[in-house]
Amino acid sequence: MTGRELRQQLRAQRQALRTVMKDLRQKARAQLDANPLVQRARRRRKIGRAVGLAAIAVLLLLLRCECSTVPQIAEVDAGPVPLAPPVPKPSPAKKPGPDKKSKPGPMEAKLSPQPRGRYEPPPPAAPPWLEEFRLQVAARSPRLAQCFEGADRPGALRWSTAVNAQSGKVSGHELEPLRKGASLDQKQRECVLGVLSEPKYLLGTWDDDDQAAPRRVSIVIEF
Repeated sequence: MTGRELRQQLRAQRQALRTVMKDLRQKARAQLDANPLVQRARRRRKIGRAVGLAAIAVLLLLLRCECSTVPQIAEVDAGPVPLAPPVPKPSPAKKPGPDKKSKPGPMEAKLSPQPRGRYEPPPPAAPPWLEEFRLQVAARSPRLAQCFEGADRPGALRWSTAVNAQSGKVSGHELEPLRKGASLDQKQRECVLGVLSEPKYLLGTWDDDDQAAPRRVSIVIEF
């Protein structure tokens, strides 16, 4: 096989892989749009944005009202001012001399401790592949629901894991129940971790070492 044919074959394989990735993303987004958890989160986000815009509008109105009010200066009548009669100066009083027997002691000043301000560093920026990772986790909701068949009441748990964006693997899992009575037995735990671990996630290719390095993320899962 010549070098030209090899390049054409690699180009065709790359194009086919892009097509498959595009179809997978469209399917994942379609499943995500139909997911009630995602719809609920989007509604909350819209409500939060509306509340924020309303608060900003109220602040702008208050600032505009404060700037528009001009203080009124009272007019002063420049008439003749009556002069008061001169007051005689009192005679200066004699100061008592210092007592030679008693000497004042040293003065002591007590300073109350002042609280120091705490500096909290800003949180690290979210990785660019985080949104795609959440979409693919939400696409596994039907499989996750099978792990909780026969559950008496709904629940929620927080899944914390280390994500390797380059390989698409997750490791170091932590499952934390968020509601009362939402603890998992061993069988449910193995089922949930199996669904969340396999297959690997497709998060793209990252040349930057900071983006490709494993990052720990947390996602809330309701069942």
